[in-house]
Amino acid sequence: MLQKICLVALVACATAQIFNLHGHHNHEEHGTFTFFYDSQSHYLVGRTTHTCYFMSLSPTEQHDVHTNSGLEQSELKMIQMIGGGEDELTSDQMLRHNHIIDRMCNHHTLYMVGPVSTVGPTPVG
Repeated sequence: MLQKICLVALVACATAQIFNLHGHHNHEEHGTFTFFYDSQSHYLVGRTTHTCYFMSLSPTEQHDVHTNSGLEQSELKMIQMIGGGEDELTSDQMLRHNHIIDRMCNHHTLYMVGPVSTVGPTPVG
């Protein structure tokens, strides 16, 4: 008798699990993308749960990033440029951005987005 009860319970659990796997899933999926402008290196950094993206800003973008619309334009530009073919940061780039990596990108995969600026930071003022 106990075996029959256990068997019925097992079948009931398995059936419930099958219906749960194939039933309707109306739960939401969401993620976050956090941005940080580093005034020391003039790079915009975008962070997801497991990844950090670094994007060099032009002299005009370095100036405009201090306004809401300028910052949003740079953020949207970064998102549009991310396509899955980004290069990982080199050792030299990691050293250059170590202060950012320690602060907000520790244990993240690090990628460079777009062309790397060879021009030094432009004073904003």
